[in-house]
Amino acid sequence: MNTKLGFIGLSAGYSWAGKAHLPGLRLIKDSPYKITGIVNSTLEAAEASKEKNELHDAQTFGSIQDLLSQGDVDTVVVSVKVPHHYEYVRAALEAGKDVVCEWPLGNGLQEAEKLSNLSKSKNVKAGVVLQARKAPSIIKAKELVESGAIGKVVSTNFVGYTDKWSQYTDEYFPEYLNQRKNGANLLAIPVGHDLDAMAFVLGEFEFLNGIVKTHFKETLVTHTDEHGKKSLTGETVLKDTPDQVLVQGLLQSGATASVHIQGLQSSELTKEKGFSWEIRGSKGDIVLSSKSLYSELEEVAIQISRLDGNGNALPVEDLAVEYDPVAGNMKTYYQDYAETKNSQYAQPQLNKVTGFTTFDDAVIRHRQIEAILRSSKSGKRETYI
Repeated sequence: MNTKLGFIGLSAGYSWAGKAHLPGLRLIKDSPYKITGIVNSTLEAAEASKEKNELHDAQTFGSIQDLLSQGDVDTVVVSVKVPHHYEYVRAALEAGKDVVCEWPLGNGLQEAEKLSNLSKSKNVKAGVVLQARKAPSIIKAKELVESGAIGKVVSTNFVGYTDKWSQYTDEYFPEYLNQRKNGANLLAIPVGHDLDAMAFVLGEFEFLNGIVKTHFKETLVTHTDEHGKKSLTGETVLKDTPDQVLVQGLLQSGATASVHIQGLQSSELTKEKGFSWEIRGSKGDIVLSSKSLYSELEEVAIQISRLDGNGNALPVEDLAVEYDPVAGNMKTYYQDYAETKNSQYAQPQLNKVTGFTTFDDAVIRHRQIEAILRSSKSGKRETYI
């Protein structure tokens, strides 16, 4: 029996649902899913999406209320701007529907907790897309750590760069991402995904200290020509979101951990260094890396170097495999989501390989982000578990 999906945010033009969700679903052989509803800002936009995406059996709606009252769906997929997550997810939950929502679950911890509690009271299956956990390289890192391949994990260090949220803003970069009130900034989105990948592989922090800093409160708008060369447009954009995030602390395992992620325009020295993540153990090291900060949607390389019994370094082993980091990660997410019974509350995945990230899992990550913000403001050590 197919699970009938109703999409909010699948458009005829560019949309994350169209780039990742739909291709991921179409990769599933003998798929248990069928898209039966499309909601957009207008009925005409929903009709255009239906035609563009060749979803000829789907009903179209101009509002979520019409979808819920007139549509035939089991699960509502919410893939819209963060400020609208709470409204749409809550409506779907109140109607007793299962939900898949993009990360972040809500615009801040309070909204996330309310939605998580509501999903439990309605006894529905509620998932949040934290899909870095589905990347083959990140799963491999977890398996290596848990197998003892590098002995006892002693420390980990994650350093990441992005030219988003920096001193420059591309003319096509959505302005709402630069405003803290919208909950869609460097800390909330890419750092949230990367912290979730770290927790999946190594476990949560016992305690942490955080620094969140906004260096560039007014950014210069740039135009990029067909050769990739930038030029200033003469416009500026105000920004009150962070461009520097630092986290240090002790993991529950006893390993020390540090994270430094920066929104800063790259030079020739740093332009291909999206992130480097070292996991250092008593018997060797694992290094994961990517040309992008986004561990959830860019291919991640993985290498291991072990020590022999005398402490000599053995040759580096390249363990990376080719995979589709966008549609492929979403394919695996939806496959795992289908393994759990519909219309029934699902236990949190926590740091297990099996399962999917639930609303409860998302709340943990929201609490971690709040702890980082509290620590940055107070200068004190914080906990969130």
